[in-house]
Order: sequence, then structure tokens, then C-alpha cells
Amino acid sequence: MCASCNKPGIQRAYERGISYFIFYTRYAGTKERYQDRYFITGLFPISAQAEVPCSQGDKRHAYRSDDPMFLSIDDSLELTDEQWQKWFGEPLPSDENGNHNLRWMPKFIKKNSTALQDILQHFESHSEDNKIEAYIHELRKYKRKQ
Repeated sequence: MCASCNKPGIQRAYERGISYFIFYTRYAGTKERYQDRYFITGLFPISAQAEVPCSQGDKRHAYRSDDPMFLSIDDSLELTDEQWQKWFGEPLPSDENGNHNLRWMPKFIKKNSTALQDILQHFESHSEDNKIEAYIHELRKYKRKQ
């Protein structure tokens, strides 16, 4: 494996027939009302994939999306206990101390599930709010600083 972010599930996403990468995070920004809450912030419909060589001689997969979408925290979809219960019939996953923790959340959402349909509908309803260009701009600024 080339990089720690290139996990096996991502490597085999195309083989598994995965159509989207969904990005979620625990908010740690400056807006206090969102602190330590979980949000789905990005949707990456997979348009194409290719095997690419890795510096260690392995191969890994690269994915492209023709329509990636990232939302501001204000427009993102919050992962609440109620939402999680609706989607998966169980409480939002927690660690051994009772704290919500991304590592305990499932990594895959089934194609025809209520969860995926709700997520797609939410992002479609915010299609005018896509922040992908602002995100790319920030990445370029960060890269220039390095």
C-alpha cells in the first residue's frame, strides 16, 4: 500500500461496485454551535477509475468525479442520533466511553438504502451551494505555503 490514506476499502471500491465516496467529519472549526458534531460534507460520484503506479512498485487506484460536491458546514447534513436511527435502526455509534467516534461508524452504505437516497437528495437540494472551487482554492493556497 502506498499511503495510509489509500485503505483497502478505497482500493477495491470500483471492484465492489461503489458509486460514491461520501465524506463525513467531526466539526472542529470556529463556529461554536457546530463543535464536536458530525456532518456529511462531501459527495464524490465516481465517474472513472484507473490503476496508477506507486513509488514502491505497487499499484493503486485513482478515482475521478465529473461532479464532486462539497458543502459548507451550514449546508452539510448532520449525523444526529435520530438520523442514524432512521437509516440504520440503531443509535449513532459510540466508543467505549460513550463518545461518538468516526472509527466506529460503518464504512459502506448500501446502494438502494434510505441513507443513500436521503444523502443524494440532500446534496441535490444544495446543488447551487457547491463549495468545490473554494475547497480547491484553499488547497492550492495551503500547498504554496509549504
